Amino acid sequence: MSYAKKNALIFTAIIISVFALSAFLTLKDFPFKHKYAEVKINSEIVTVELATTVEQRSRGLSGRDGLKEGEGMLFVFDKPDRHGFWMKDMLFSLDMIWIGKNFTVVDITRNAAPESYPEIFRPKNPVKYVLEVSSGWAEDHDIKIGTSVDIY
Repeated sequence: MSYAKKNALIFTAIIISVFALSAFLTLKDFPFKHKYAEVKINSEIVTVELATTVEQRSRGLSGRDGLKEGEGMLFVFDKPDRHGFWMKDMLFSLDMIWIGKNFTVVDITRNAAPESYPEIFRPKNPVKYVLEVSSGWAEDHDIKIGTSVDIY
C-alpha cells in the first residue's frame, strides 16, 4: 500500500473516531442537554425544568409563585452525594424527592416550607437527582422509598 493511501486511511479513521466520540458525548447525558424533560414516577408524568449547572441549581425555584399540576424541577448532579438544599427566597412549600444513581427514590423530604430557611435539607443516602414538586405531591401519588423513576 502506498504512503498516500496509508495516510488517507489513517486520516479517515481519525475523522470517524472524532465523530463517534462526539456523538457519544452528546447522547450520554440525554435528556440533560435540554431545558426540559419528563419524569415518570408511579405512572405519573411530571414535566420538569432541568437544573444542570451550578447557577441553575443554586437558583432553583426561588422567587417563583408556585408550580402547576404536573410540573416540577429536576436537579441533576455530576456525581452522587448528600447534596444540601435550602428554602432561601422560596414563596411556596415543596416536596423533595431524592433519587439515587440507579433511578430509585432513596429519600423524601415532605412539605419543606419557606419558613424553614436557613435549615439545610439533605438525603439520608447519596443522590444524583432531586425532583422538586409542590408540597403534598409525593403523598398524593404514593411515592415511597424504592419507587422506580424514569427520566425522558
